[in-house]
Amino acid sequence: MKVELQVQREVKNLLTAIQSTILTNVIKVTRKGKLPLDTAQLNYLKTVVDASVDQAFANGSRGLSQLCAQIQDKVDNETH
Repeated sequence: MKVELQVQREVKNLLTAIQSTILTNVIKVTRKGKLPLDTAQLNYLKTVVDASVDQAFANGSRGLSQLCAQIQDKVDNETH
């Protein structure tokens, strides 16, 4: 598998974990009464967080792809 695909998959996994952690922490503080949000507001916040992380990944993936291509070229040159 190309380095680029492996790196992108791992970065996406990391971002998914970050999304989950943010939402878990927001739910915890909401349940403790420290952040007064109702279910509809929590669902909206989840939508915003998910879309924001996806957008950040899409915006940053070009630079990531370029870096991975450089690494792949170096690896290919060293093995030939």
